[in-house]
Amino acid sequence: MKSYNTRPDGSYLDFDYDSLRNNTQVDEDGSATAWATNNNQLNQYNTVGGVNHFYDYNGNLAYDTQTVYTYDCENQMKTAARTGFSASYDYDPFGRRIRKTVDGQETEFVYNGFSVLAEYDGTGSLIRKYVYGPGIDLPVAMVDCDGGGECWYYYHQDHCPLRKEYVPNCLTPDVPLILFHHNRRRHCRLGM
Repeated sequence: MKSYNTRPDGSYLDFDYDSLRNNTQVDEDGSATAWATNNNQLNQYNTVGGVNHFYDYNGNLAYDTQTVYTYDCENQMKTAARTGFSASYDYDPFGRRIRKTVDGQETEFVYNGFSVLAEYDGTGSLIRKYVYGPGIDLPVAMVDCDGGGECWYYYHQDHCPLRKEYVPNCLTPDVPLILFHHNRRRHCRLGM
């Protein structure tokens, strides 16, 4: 199985899948990265691009020869660290990520139920907000508010129901980008 993804700038990102819909290879503008899975019941990736992955007893990725990961008692990631990079995450009693700090840059998350409504930086300035459709877990758009203006990104549901992508439309934020399929290669155009 293969998924073709053409970006608005003409570059592409293609995915190859096995019969269980695990990624086996990613091809970004002609540069392919092979992914190999262990032959176990968890379908864990053994190597990605030649980097070995190692898991803890709960099945969480513990380290990958470059990055070390730690988790809390609910198996939620608490930290990720490698040379020149660090990230930490905080959660509320409902298991929602309420704060992340990446290389000293803090981001706080505001929720309505389990849907993220907005993100704020460490000074309290709005970074981005989210627009939802009817139903649970149905994001329609993300509005990037960082940098003085608003840039709208519209989500598109891929053929694989768990994977979504967003498409920027910074020139005319009130006119969405419409995605359509032709020969399994994705295209976009301005439309209503």
